[in-house]
Amino acid sequence: MVLALYLVLPWMAGYIFPIGPDGPVYTWWTQGAGVLGLDAVAPGRPGVPAAALVLGGALGTTPLQTVTSLGPVLVAACALAAAAFLDVALPPSRVRAVAAALLTAGFAAYLAGGWLANLAQVTVFLAALAAVGTSHASWRGVAAAVALIAAAALAHGLFAAVALAILAGAAAWNLPAALAHRRNGGSLLDTLAARMAAATTGGALLGAGALAAVGTAGLVPGHTSHAGVVPGDTSQDGFFRRLGLRQLLADRYRERLAGDAARAAAPLAAGAGLAAAAAPVLRSRSGAAPPRSYLVGLLVSWAAITVVGLVVLWATASGPPNRMLVFAFFVPLAAAAGVDALARPASTGARASRAARTGRRALAAAAAITFVAVAMLGWYRQAPSFAPEELAAARRAGAVVERLPPGRPVVILVDTDQRAAAFHVTRFANVLRMGLPPERLPDVRIAVGVPGRYLAGRPTLTGDREHDLIARAYLRESRAVRRDAVVLVVRAFNAGGFGVTSGARTAAAGVEVVQGPDVAPAPAAVRSPEGLSFGALMALSAASLVLLAAFGLGWARWALAAAALRAVASVAPAVGLAVAILGG
Repeated sequence: MVLALYLVLPWMAGYIFPIGPDGPVYTWWTQGAGVLGLDAVAPGRPGVPAAALVLGGALGTTPLQTVTSLGPVLVAACALAAAAFLDVALPPSRVRAVAAALLTAGFAAYLAGGWLANLAQVTVFLAALAAVGTSHASWRGVAAAVALIAAAALAHGLFAAVALAILAGAAAWNLPAALAHRRNGGSLLDTLAARMAAATTGGALLGAGALAAVGTAGLVPGHTSHAGVVPGDTSQDGFFRRLGLRQLLADRYRERLAGDAARAAAPLAAGAGLAAAAAPVLRSRSGAAPPRSYLVGLLVSWAAITVVGLVVLWATASGPPNRMLVFAFFVPLAAAAGVDALARPASTGARASRAARTGRRALAAAAAITFVAVAMLGWYRQAPSFAPEELAAARRAGAVVERLPPGRPVVILVDTDQRAAAFHVTRFANVLRMGLPPERLPDVRIAVGVPGRYLAGRPTLTGDREHDLIARAYLRESRAVRRDAVVLVVRAFNAGGFGVTSGARTAAAGVEVVQGPDVAPAPAAVRSPEGLSFGALMALSAASLVLLAAFGLGWARWALAAAALRAVASVAPAVGLAVAILGG
């Protein structure tokens, strides 16, 4: 059902490439990691490229094809993990499991449109919460949670820290019950709070170690470390952050938060109403395993950290506050419990009672449908961030670079007259890197402007503040290699700078050399972009989900020994994602 929700868009629109702004980034990260190592391209977020290489190797797909299917696949794994978590934290309910999957799938729509590292991290975190929920029966749940949290850290270290804070807050919520158990003569290690604390501490240590290991992969025999050697920025935000342009960064963050908050208003309102209906279900009952305080503590901690994070990030511009909003997965979790509460009869027998039950169920259905339908606009408003013609041009430029002597520096000039120039320049750079030979990524820099001014060492200025900032910065950063570099202009990314330089030589269709040695013309038949037809995308998405489930099923059964079969099967793809990340 979740895959269907997400595959309708590429089917209707005819999209053959990854949907969302960061598809090119994850594609060239995966291509580069396969040749240079994970530390070369994504030392802080190696999880998704690692998993993409594992999936692509198993299924025989290219990095571009693998990344194209990852959004729907990760959402499906995330939705199923949410259903599994609630089946562990509360008495199993088919209605609640379906509601959790669909509500979570809708809420994840924003992340699915490109922010794959965030989506992978929350998917594995939900699996870790399901594992901790079974720790009353065995320490296996704690051990599994430690490994899952480490995999989440490899997916997105910053938001893994947020996840750890959520888990620590929930442990503190359960601390009074643990102390009471100790006063009554029980062992503190047998309490939920202690086991949550153990999972939090172990996951933090193993995750930090795993991230550090990615940066020291050069210690592995036969592997050369390239940590952080690919020059340039992958996003407008990254450029602003790197140059310390705090006011520009703050303005962009606040604009995005305002837009995302407006889009999220209806789902949040529907979710809050459903969550209120869940209050009776969430009251603690003696003999429950785990106690209701486990779920309540997590929901309260998650909500509190979301609110505090929004305020702090808004005030300091130290990170994007809208990401805290779209990371608030406590909303669909609580709402799913509310759907189940409204669907269950409070009493039976009387005709009025049957009418009341019908009304409650209709209300639950209407609220859930509103939640999912409006939240899914975050997916349906997205599109691929590049055209086939742009990728073909990048591939032709890559064929030229491939014919240059190894190690020879290359500068590719791009330019734009659009507003938000840093967004367009970094997008051009990401698409160009998709077309480059991965082993040449460290040799290639991007600069901004027309060839004459660049070769004279002068920035191309237009009067637009953002354009002129990035033009000056990239000129300054390429100064060390400018005289020795081969300078290319690609018409698709610099129409105003193409064909205006005397003595420029055509090296491929739409690619000219304005400085450097003569380059033998690239072959006319350059590899065409390998997009996915809808049928291929549907088959690949289903196969990827099945493969992740196969990776994770045995581990899920081992870790969630006390859980019902549906919970084990549901969490298997998320556990399989962690296996692919750690294995990769």
